[in-house]
Amino acid sequence: MNIEQFAYKVKSAVAAASQKEVHIHKVLKLNGILLHGITIREPDASISPTIYLEPYLEQYRDSENLEEITASILTVYYKHNQTKTFDTDQVRDFHQIRHKLYYRLINYEANQELLQSVPHSRFLDLAKVYYMDFPIDDFNDGSVLVRNENMEDWGISDCELKQTAEENTPCLYPFSISNMCDLIPSVELPPEAASGLPPESPAPMFVLSNEKKAYGAAALCYEKILDHFSQSIGSDLIVLPSSVHETILLPLNTSIHIDCLRATVYDINRTMVNRSDFLSDNVYYFYRKAKQLTLA
Repeated sequence: MNIEQFAYKVKSAVAAASQKEVHIHKVLKLNGILLHGITIREPDASISPTIYLEPYLEQYRDSENLEEITASILTVYYKHNQTKTFDTDQVRDFHQIRHKLYYRLINYEANQELLQSVPHSRFLDLAKVYYMDFPIDDFNDGSVLVRNENMEDWGISDCELKQTAEENTPCLYPFSISNMCDLIPSVELPPEAASGLPPESPAPMFVLSNEKKAYGAAALCYEKILDHFSQSIGSDLIVLPSSVHETILLPLNTSIHIDCLRATVYDINRTMVNRSDFLSDNVYYFYRKAKQLTLA
């Protein structure tokens, strides 16, 4: 049974069990990942959480217990269905939404289909895409991707969107730089992570993210962050794209083998990084004098 057949099977079962309106959705996520989900609509609800079905398909293939899967889906739905009071009108009003706009960094080539339907800005081999920050409750963050139709509703230019997000993002998601050595007790580094570094004197490594450690690679774009950091350690920088959530900074010196680092990034992206978290296979330089980030 493929995912589409399974989706229709689940839709019928959930609709019968809940006596509610159920819809199937195909959702294009980052890096070309296409997910299948269902929404269960309450009569007085403006929106409803999407429950993705791919994990349930694996469960069904193991057990073929549709009743158990239906019960599990409904449990998830009732736990997270807290959207009845969501005011969709504010999404159409730029003045209400502007202070919630921010950007994330994603890979440009891996997201060509998605980028056709969303405003974006090219940044080296990456792209900035724009989101509206919508906390679900006091404990759970939420966000909505800005699409071309939102721009039409707002009647604003790409320039105004980008300028607003540039101002908001560092405030909504302040940057964080941590020494990798401080993280070692909680993060096991693979031996290959040091590939390309001089064995006699491993370079210090720092993690650049935001305080929430979510989509923190965007901090690369914050004004003067790399400039100030490189000045503080007295060195140009090599930047390794760990994931959409963080990047790794290390001092640039002539003993570091860039080709080895690039090969390591490529391997780790395919063995240790979730496809949805992939950022880039490239390595970057930041030069203090030029104050510029470039592809290595």
